[in-house]
Amino acid sequence: MTVQCCQCKKVRTNGQWIDASEALTGRVSHSYCPTCSDAMLAEIDQQRAREAMGSRPAIEAT
Repeated sequence: MTVQCCQCKKVRTNGQWIDASEALTGRVSHSYCPTCSDAMLAEIDQQRAREAMGSRPAIEAT
């Protein structure tokens, strides 16, 4: 099974995350590569800190 980062679309092969310029075939599972995982966890931590201080994200008018 091929594992693809759901954020940057890199593919894990032999324990390494590489850019995949060709279309994937077969079974594909999604995860986060270490770089995107670190960025996503930092964003979650920032959001939790804002919520703990009583600040909510602004809602955009549509």
